[in-house]
This record gives sequence, structure tokens and C-alpha cells, in this order.
Amino acid sequence: MKSLLALGSLVSVASSLAATVHVLLRYRRPTTAVAWLFAVWLIPILAPIAYVALSVYEGPRSIRRRRGRGASLRRRAGVDGAERDALPDAARLVELPRGDAPFAFRPGHLLEIAEDADRSLERMLETLEGAEREILVQTFILGSGEVLEALLDVVARKSREGVDVRLLFDPIGTVPLPDEVPRRLGESGVRVATFLKPNPLKGRFQVNFRNHRKLVVVDGAVAFLGGRNWADEYFERGDARPARDLTVSVRGPSVAGLRRVFLEDWALASEEAEEEEAPVPPYEPGPPASEEGGAWARPYPIGPDESGLLFTDVLAAAIGRARKSVFVASPYFAPGAALASRLREAALAGVDVTILLPRRSDLRIGDLAARHFARELASVGATFRLYEGFLHAKAVVVDDAWATFGSLNFDQRSFQLNYELNLEVLDERFARSLRAYFDDLLAESVALDPDEKLGVLRRLGERASALFEPLL
Repeated sequence: MKSLLALGSLVSVASSLAATVHVLLRYRRPTTAVAWLFAVWLIPILAPIAYVALSVYEGPRSIRRRRGRGASLRRRAGVDGAERDALPDAARLVELPRGDAPFAFRPGHLLEIAEDADRSLERMLETLEGAEREILVQTFILGSGEVLEALLDVVARKSREGVDVRLLFDPIGTVPLPDEVPRRLGESGVRVATFLKPNPLKGRFQVNFRNHRKLVVVDGAVAFLGGRNWADEYFERGDARPARDLTVSVRGPSVAGLRRVFLEDWALASEEAEEEEAPVPPYEPGPPASEEGGAWARPYPIGPDESGLLFTDVLAAAIGRARKSVFVASPYFAPGAALASRLREAALAGVDVTILLPRRSDLRIGDLAARHFARELASVGATFRLYEGFLHAKAVVVDDAWATFGSLNFDQRSFQLNYELNLEVLDERFARSLRAYFDDLLAESVALDPDEKLGVLRRLGERASALFEPLL
């Protein structure tokens, strides 16, 4: 018995010490680091296990090697570079000369916002039907139902016709996935990969660091980007609670960059990428965007292994330099100290700061935390509108000139833990159109009252939930 106790004590101290060393060497946010340090010593063994599962982005050498190879695809593709001449005035909002953005702004983009869920699905399926060479589909969730059946039907048929079809999804987001789905896809020749499925035998313990990106690229010429997963509720079908979302079709130079991001993720997720020495040659981008030359845009991948300029720095710059307005739409709201400070300063300076959130999302603790952060900002003049349904769209528009949309929520999980993908756009016409897209939702929303009298339990719930901001 004594020997077992001694062994247990040794394991306890060793695990806590190992976790402490890792925290001190790798932490990004001091508050999170302090919380983990307290936990690993107050709750030995269990807390270090939780730390490995939730906060350690490591894996066997083969994973790191594939990750490095995938990142090199972007450089070898030649899609980086700079075209700074004739940049729109809106570039002043996000110009950070010392920052190394993953892609450069380029002109010549045609961007079309799908009017609603039906039109979004119709456009994507029509484009998939017209594919001649390649279909790339990436999603966080594959959900059984009408929408998934429509997707499976068209990609299986196109694969049998000789089109190269790849489907990449997240194994944590897609739970459960019917067994017949991979079988049906495999029988039709569709290549399927799951993104870093936890497997202790392969050194993968992580349940965080999920791939939250939603992307469709067809023939290297057109892409669809937004927040919709391939499940009925995200297209407002079926019996599940509908999610109001956003889908934008993209034509122009950024499609090559979006395609490159998919290939990087595929290289990290797929075993076959081990043997892939060079990327698939990029196709020519789509037709000219418009007679005016089209919008300037750049893809922005966000992830725990991205180096260079953080997208949170881009957001902070845009908000901090706003002169007229800042509009944010997000299902969740946990901005962190830096962005909360920029929003607060903008509101105090007289900038019209409007933030649209759902009254009730699919995460109760997130809703409570969001109310806490919202009340603090509303008290200095920011306007918060609560949409009566489940808002799942994600977008930011500044001064009706700079806009970004994609999979990025305005919370710490998206900023720090997930793989996300957005597009930045420098174009007043598109920015105004994106802002107008949310007008109907704003009309169906109510204003948050910062002076609302709350009961003790409600205040406790909101403030306690806000403590979990690093994980929200």
C-alpha cells in the first residue's frame, strides 16, 4: 500500500510539474496560464490530463511534418505577394506594415451574397453540378438529413464522372456520423478525410483545436464561404431549430488562396498527403469581376499553427481606426480584453458601434457570458441587438468600407483555439450590401437594456460564465 501511495504521489508531482513547464514555455495569455497552473497543482493527475486534452497542440512527428509540408504549399503556390498600388482608401483601416499577412489584397473579385438559405443551397448545388475537374468541400458538421443527402448525391455522381472530389470534415463537430456515409462516398470514389481525430495511440489527445472552416471550391474558379455547415438546420430545413446564416460566392484571385488553405488542411488530415511532394497545379481564377475591376479582397486563415500577423490584430486595427461605424454579427460574444477595449474606445469616441447577437444560441454558458460583456460595453454607448432566432452568421463591417465574413465567431475559441477561415474585402459597395443583409434580422431583434435590473442569481450566472471566457 505504501509503495502504491508513493508511486501515486510521484506520478502526481511529475504530471503537475510537466504541465507547469509546458504552460510556462507555451502560454499566450497570462490569465489562462495562471488558471491552468492553479488547476494542475490543486487537482493533480486529473487537471494535467485535462490540460493535455484541451490546451496542448502537439502530436507525433509525422503530424508536425505534414503540417509543415502543408504550410509550404502556400509559399510554393506563389499566391502571396503585394499589389499595393491603387489600394482603396479602406486599406488604411487594416494596414499594418510590420505585419506579415498570410495573403495579399488583390483586385478583381465578384462577391455575391445569397439572399436566403434556399438560394444558398441552390447556388452551391448548381455549381457542384457544373464541376468539370475538381470539387473541394470542407465543413465542421455533416448532419443527417435532406441537405446532406443532396450533397452526397451530387458529389458521388460527379466523382463517378471523373471529377476529383475531396470532402474534409471535423470528427468532433460531426458526431455522430452515420456509418453508411463514408461507405457511400468511398464506393463512388470520393476521397474523405477527418481533421485530427483524437487518437492516443497516434499521440493525439486533443479535443480542442478543431477545424471550424466552411468552404466549397469548384474547379479553382468559384468558392463559397460563410458559416453554414452541411446540416438541415443551417439551411433552415428539418425539425431542428433553424439557424440564420450567411453564404457568399467568391470569384477572382482569392479563390486560389482559399483552395490553397484547403490543401494545407488536407495535407494535415490525410495520410495520402505524406506522399504528396507538390501541390496540385492551381487553375486559372474566375472571369473578371466587373467592369469596374471588382473588389479588393484577401483570404485570412486563422489557426493555432498560423504564424505572422494575427487576425485579432487586424480586427483591433479596423475597430480602433473606425471613424463612423462598427457592425458585428456573431452567434457568440467573448471578445477578450484587447478587442473589448477597442470597442469601448470606439463607442466613447462617438462611433456607432452595433453588435447583433442571438437572444439564445445553442450554448447557454456562452449566452450568459455574452450578456456580461455586452452590458459592460452597452454602458458606454455601444448598441446590442438580440435577434429572436438563432443567429449563426458571422461578419464585421467597419465604416461601410472594410468587411470580413466567414467562419470566425467573435469569441476566444475562434480567435485562439479553432481553425477558422475568413475573407477580408475592401469595397464600399460590398460592405454596404453585407451590412444591409442583416437589416431584416435587426428588425426582428430587441435592444439590450444596460440598466436592466437583474436578480442575484442572474448576475451570478453571467459573471461566473464570463470566467470561462478563454474557452468560449
